[in-house]
Amino acid sequence: ESTGISEPLQVAETFTFQVPGSNGAAGASQLTDMARLDTCVTVIDAVNFDSTFETADFLRDRFEVDNAEDLRTVAELMVDQIEFANVIVVN
Repeated sequence: ESTGISEPLQVAETFTFQVPGSNGAAGASQLTDMARLDTCVTVIDAVNFDSTFETADFLRDRFEVDNAEDLRTVAELMVDQIEFANVIVVN
């Protein structure tokens, strides 16, 4: 489970990350050896969706981001989250 501005592709890639020099629990060297990613769920805040989606704000202006040079907008991240999900919950 992730919250806020998480990027779904990065979350999914966690399942394929190879742990360098480690056999992990029960000989596992990556998360897919112990679990599988079955579903990606995105929850949409129906009350605030339109106002948030229509903003031209950059991610770095509204959230703490890893890369200060990230020029994506909040709306672009929302599109990524919605497109990647195979289950969408409107709350």
